[in-house]
Amino acid sequence: MRLMTPREWWRARLLRRMLRDRLRSRRDPARGRITSADLAAVLAAARRETARLTEAVPRERDAGARVMVASGIASLALYRALLRSGIEKQDAIELSSDVMYAAYRQQLWLVRLVGRAFGRNSLRQMELIQRMLVWFPLGRGYQPELVHVAGAVAYDLHRCPVYEFFSGQGEEALEFFRASWCTFDAALAEHLVDGGRYERPVTLSAGGAVCAMRWFAPASPGEAARARRGLARTGVGPT
Repeated sequence: MRLMTPREWWRARLLRRMLRDRLRSRRDPARGRITSADLAAVLAAARRETARLTEAVPRERDAGARVMVASGIASLALYRALLRSGIEKQDAIELSSDVMYAAYRQQLWLVRLVGRAFGRNSLRQMELIQRMLVWFPLGRGYQPELVHVAGAVAYDLHRCPVYEFFSGQGEEALEFFRASWCTFDAALAEHLVDGGRYERPVTLSAGGAVCAMRWFAPASPGEAARARRGLARTGVGPT
C-alpha cells in the first residue's frame, strides 16, 4: 500500500476535522451524520480522482500557478467524491468549500502574521500581504497588473490558471468553482486585516477580461498613496 505524502496526510487530517459528524443532508437531517467510515471512503475516492486529474492536466510553467492548480484539483476531487458518496449537490459544495477555506486560512497564517507585525495600519498591512501574494502564488502565471483605485490595494489578474482548469472539466465543475473559489476572497479580506473588505467588479469566470482584485482597508489618503507605491515595487505593472 502506498503511503500518504505529508501534504496528503495534512489534507486528510483537515478533512476529518472539518467533516466528521456533519449532516449528510441539511434538507433531510434524518439521514444522519458523516461517520469515520464515510470519510475513509470519501478520502480514498478523492485520492484516486486527484491522481487521475493530475495526470490529465498540463503542467503549469510557473510554480505559483502549479500550487494553485493542485489545490483546484484537490477541491474538485473532494467535491466529486462527496457527490459519489451520496451527498447532495448543495451540501457537497458547502462541505468542500468549508474544507478549502479552512486550508486557505492555514496556508496564509505566515503572510498574515508578517503583515500585521510590520504594517502600522490596516491598509499598510493589506499592502504588505498583497505584495507577498502577488510575488507568490499570484505571480507570472496570473499576469497581474497594478491599477489605481482610491483607498484600495488593487490589481487585475489577466489570467487565472485555476479557472482555466475548472473550465475544462465541464459545466458542473465550473458551477462548483464559482460557488466556492470565487467566494473565498471576501471572507479572507476580513480575516487578513481589521476592517478589510474585498470587491471584484469584474471576473474571468463571469466572462470578464480580467479578475479585478480590490482589497480595501481603513486608511488616510496619504497612507493609501504609500500603499500603492509599495505594491508597485513588486513590478506588477504601471502605477
